Amino acid sequence: MQQSKFEWRQREKKGSISPELIKQFSLDPLEVTILENRGILTEEQLNRIMNPKFYDSECLYNIEEIIEVIQYHVDTQSDILIYGDFDADGIISTTLLYKNLRTLTDHMSYFIPNRLEEGYGPSEVGLQKSEAFDKNLVIFVDNGVAAIDKIEELRMSDIDVIVIDHHQFKDVLPNAHILHPAHPEGDYPFQQLCAAAVVYKLLDAMNLANDDDLMLAGIATVTDLVPMIDENKAFVKAAIKLLNQSAHRSIAQLLKASGHSGVIDEEIIGYSIGPRLNATGRLGAAEIGVELLLETDTSQLTEYAIEIEETNKQRKHLVEEISAEAMNAVDASDDILVVYNDAWHHGVLGIVASKISEHFGKPAIVLSLKDDVYVGSGRSIEGFNLYEQINQVKDLLVHFGGHEQALGVSVHQGEIESFKSTLNDHVAKLYLKLKPLKMIDIKLNSELVTLKTYEKFLRLKPFGQGFGIPIVLAHDVKIGEIKRVGKDRSHIKMQFPELNMGVIGFGFGDLKDELSVHDTAHFIGTLNINHFNQNRTLQMNLLDSRIDHVQIIDMRAKHNQNFDMIDKEEAVFLIDVDKKKLGDNYYYYGEKIPFTLNTLVLRDLPSDLDALEQSLRGCYVSKLVVLFHQQTELYFTGLPTEAKIIEVDEIIGNAKDGSIDLKVHAPHLAKRVDVSMKEIKMIIDILEDLKRIHLAHAIINLGDRQTLLDINDSILYNKLVRQLHSESQLKMITSEELKTYLRELLQVR
Repeated sequence: MQQSKFEWRQREKKGSISPELIKQFSLDPLEVTILENRGILTEEQLNRIMNPKFYDSECLYNIEEIIEVIQYHVDTQSDILIYGDFDADGIISTTLLYKNLRTLTDHMSYFIPNRLEEGYGPSEVGLQKSEAFDKNLVIFVDNGVAAIDKIEELRMSDIDVIVIDHHQFKDVLPNAHILHPAHPEGDYPFQQLCAAAVVYKLLDAMNLANDDDLMLAGIATVTDLVPMIDENKAFVKAAIKLLNQSAHRSIAQLLKASGHSGVIDEEIIGYSIGPRLNATGRLGAAEIGVELLLETDTSQLTEYAIEIEETNKQRKHLVEEISAEAMNAVDASDDILVVYNDAWHHGVLGIVASKISEHFGKPAIVLSLKDDVYVGSGRSIEGFNLYEQINQVKDLLVHFGGHEQALGVSVHQGEIESFKSTLNDHVAKLYLKLKPLKMIDIKLNSELVTLKTYEKFLRLKPFGQGFGIPIVLAHDVKIGEIKRVGKDRSHIKMQFPELNMGVIGFGFGDLKDELSVHDTAHFIGTLNINHFNQNRTLQMNLLDSRIDHVQIIDMRAKHNQNFDMIDKEEAVFLIDVDKKKLGDNYYYYGEKIPFTLNTLVLRDLPSDLDALEQSLRGCYVSKLVVLFHQQTELYFTGLPTEAKIIEVDEIIGNAKDGSIDLKVHAPHLAKRVDVSMKEIKMIIDILEDLKRIHLAHAIINLGDRQTLLDINDSILYNKLVRQLHSESQLKMITSEELKTYLRELLQVR
C-alpha cells in the first residue's frame, strides 16, 4: 500500500444548473459537472466566470476626490512622490502611476523600498531615503492602509497623502485619501482587485489609461494571486489577448531573455513573467523592474532584461541551495516545521517555506538572523490556519503578521528554540491530522472527458486562485505503460489505456519502483493537451498517487533493483533455510512471521513453495519486495534423469578396485554418459546422499550396494526437484503472473 501525500476530497454537487441556463451558455456535460460541483449555478455566477466584465471605474469610493487632489498638485507644480512596493504588483502599480502622471507634470519621483533594508510599507528609513518629507503629495501604492502612524507623521508635516491599496484594513483607517475596492464606506461591485488594477481604474477615470496599461494590470492580477473570478478574470483575459497580439515591449524583452517564444497564457505570466519581476525585489533592487517597464530604448531594454534574467537565476540558485540545507534541518516528526539559520538570504525564505511545506505536507516556518532577531516567513497547508496557531504563542515573538496561509514572523535569537518547541507542543495538544488538501472536481471516464470536451472546457480559462484548473481523479486505473524519463530519470511517463490518456509525473520517478504494467492504482492530477509529432492528445499532469492494495515490487531482474527503498532495520526478510539470519527481523521460509508488516522482503528463492505459502498465508503486508536471490539455477540446466543417475551408479559399481578419482576421471565420466560437469556433480551428490558411495578427497569409494537404487529416497534429489519447481513457478513467470500469485497467497482480493 502507498498513502497519498494529500488528503483527497471529492467536491459534492451544490445544486443544479437549470436546463434554460445550460442552453443559454451552451454547456456540455463536462462543464455542467465541474460548475455544479463548484457551486456555480445561477446566471450571475456563470457570467462572473464565462462573461466577466469591467465595472465603471467611477464607482470606486473616493475616486473623484482623489482625482481632484492629484489635479490640484499637478496644477500647482507640487513635488509628488509615488511610494511603491517590491513585488510584481507593487512594481507594476508604481510604473503605471508614474508613467501616466509624468505626462501631466515633471515634478514626479518614485521610490521602491529595499526588502532587506527598509522592508514592506512606509518605514522611517524608507521615508528618509525617499525624501518623503520634502514632498507635497505622497501616493502609497500597494501599501499604506496599515501604516497609521507613519502617514500621520506625514500629515503633521502638512503633506497630502493618497493610499491606493488592496490589503486588509486595520481597525483604524489612515488619515489619508484612500482608494480601495473594499473601502468600508464604498460599495464597489468587486472588492478583490490587486493594487495595479486599482491604479488602472484611477487612470481610466482620468482618461489616461491605454492597452499597455491594461496589459500590465492583467499581469499583476495573475502574479498577486488574487481570485480569478469576476473583474479580475476580465483583466487577465484582456491582458492575455493583448499579449498575444502585440506584447508590451518590456514584457517581450523579458520573455525573450527567458527563452519563451510561444503562446502566452496565465501559466506563462505566473511562472515566467511574475517570478522574474519578483526576483528583483527579492534580491534587493526592485527599481530595475520599474525601469524595465518604463524604458523605450530597445538596446537599454535588452540590457535590463538580461540583468533581470541573471537576477532570477541567482534567485533560483539561492532557493535550491537554501531549500537543500533547510530540508536537512527539518525534524519531520514536528507538526509545524520550524528551521532557522544565521546566514540564509531573507529574500527567498517565503519560497523555501513553500517548498518545505509542499514536500512534507505540513506548515513550515523558515527564518534567518538579522542583527539579534530571526526574521522569516511561514507557509501553511490547506485547511490549517497557521496565523491562528502563531497567535497563541505571540508572547514569544517580536512581530508577526499576515493571514492563515502565509505570514511573516520575527523571534529574538534567544527565544527561537522556545518558540519552536512551544508552538509544536501547543499544536500537538489539538490532535490534528495535518495533511494538505486537494479538492477533486471530477472522476475521469472515457465518455465524459475526451480531447473534444476538454478543448471546449478551456473556454473557461484563465484559471487561478479561486477558480483553479480542475483536479481530476483516475480511480483504480490499470497502467498500460510506465517508464522513467528525464535526464536524471526523476520523472515518470505512463499510459492509461482504458481512459485513452497519457500521464506525465514531474518528480514522480520513484513510482517506477512501486508500480508495474497491469498494476492498478489511484491518481489525481490536472489535464492538458500534449502536442507531439503533430498529434494532439489528452494528458494528465500528475499531482499525487495512492495504492490501496499491497505493493509488490518486482526486483528479480538486476536492472530493476533499487535497495535504497528497503529500510534494513524496519523491513522483515524471508530467507532460505541454509542461509544465516542477520538479525531478529530475519525469518526462514516456513516460519511464522508477524501478522502485520510494512515491508516484507523475499530475499532468497525459497527451495520449497510450501514453505513460502506457509509464511505468507493471511499476512497483512503493505509492501512486498521480491528479490529471489539464489546461488545456482537449475531451470536452464535441468536435473539429471533417473536413467543417467542409474548409469553412473553402475559405472562406479563396476570400477576397478571399486574407486574413481574424480580429479582425473570426472570429465571422462561426464562424456561417457553424455551429461555436463554440473550434472555429474549433482549425480555424485545424490548417490552420496543415498550412501551408495563415499567421497573423500575427490575419490569415490563404494558404499551400501545391498539395496536397489531408488532416487526418490534421496533427500537431496527431492530438494532439487522442489527447487526446480520453485524456479519455474517464481522466476520464469511474468511480473503480472507473479503478483497475482503472491496476492492470492496473501488473500488480497
